[in-house]
Amino acid sequence: MDKQAREKAGLRGVVAGATALCSVGDGHELRYRGYAIEDLAAARTYEDVALLLLRGELPAAAAREAWQQQLAAARVLDPAIEAALLALPAGAPAMAVCRLVADLLACAPDAPDEPEAAAAALLGTMPAALCRWMRAARGQEWPGISRAPSLAAATLEMLHGTAPAEADVRALDVALILYAEHEFNASTFVARVTASTRASCLDAVAAALAALKGPLHGGANEEAMRLISRFDSPAAAVAGVKELLAEKRLIMGFGHAVYKSGDPRSPVIKEAARGLSERHGKQEMFAVAEAIEKTMLADKGMHPNLDFYAAVAYACLGIPTELFTPLFACSRLSGWLAHVGEQRASKALLRPAAEYVGPGPRELPPAA
Repeated sequence: MDKQAREKAGLRGVVAGATALCSVGDGHELRYRGYAIEDLAAARTYEDVALLLLRGELPAAAAREAWQQQLAAARVLDPAIEAALLALPAGAPAMAVCRLVADLLACAPDAPDEPEAAAAALLGTMPAALCRWMRAARGQEWPGISRAPSLAAATLEMLHGTAPAEADVRALDVALILYAEHEFNASTFVARVTASTRASCLDAVAAALAALKGPLHGGANEEAMRLISRFDSPAAAVAGVKELLAEKRLIMGFGHAVYKSGDPRSPVIKEAARGLSERHGKQEMFAVAEAIEKTMLADKGMHPNLDFYAAVAYACLGIPTELFTPLFACSRLSGWLAHVGEQRASKALLRPAAEYVGPGPRELPPAA
């Protein structure tokens, strides 16, 4: 299948609906409800961005604080959820754990079924559940639920068992903002299709999580980290990437279905990763990543996307590689549920037509 056929099969450029949440600016910029992603990352918190997506406007300080308190209250794990997490077999996929959390929340008789309420429940519960599960799987003592005001601070505290540095919290907050929303990507479209059937908010999120688990959508940050970790120097990285390209191997973390001249989120997360690498003594890792970036641009004309330097940032923060995509999911919860709200408001069942390319009319042969 040639490139044009692949793009057609992948619905590239097909307008499948309208949204007021996010604009990719013809593949050159990214804005959430009109605000440039660079400005939001520089001056706002993830909680601000979540409410912007869900409510339509940035919150005042009092509204942000009330929202943070709501999320903190939702971190307290229901005993049934905690028991289910601790009963999981060794090696359970982290994205399956995310889906389990959504499904268990949906089992409650008073399960939230309004986008903002569902977002509060999930944004509180899912990071806490992932940290609880991860520490148990590693045989580490559970430090308890964090009462830190922000999702970023609470996640780092529950994961590592100690209060994080403010600079680390801010860097993770930036990553969460950058991952919060991205128009009609695969998982978001799945969420909208599911919501269009009048399924619940939590069902729509569970469907989106299943789509994100696929390696062609989620997982690129994990693969990027595995690639970077293979090399102990920039020179080794250049030689190794050239060899992989000669073998026509796919290099994850580069190129994008929408952005052809560079992902506007990449420079933002790259600077966050640079600062983290300097604070945590990971300058060599960052230098290897830069060497890979330069080689890919020189040899293939491909720019890094958000996932590439997000991998470096997460590694510097001591986040296990298997939690990279689940953190993507935790951030994207706000975008998914804002889209669910839009889809519900449209009252339209998504049922596109297909182009039939099979055999023409045929006579049924006699049974053998």
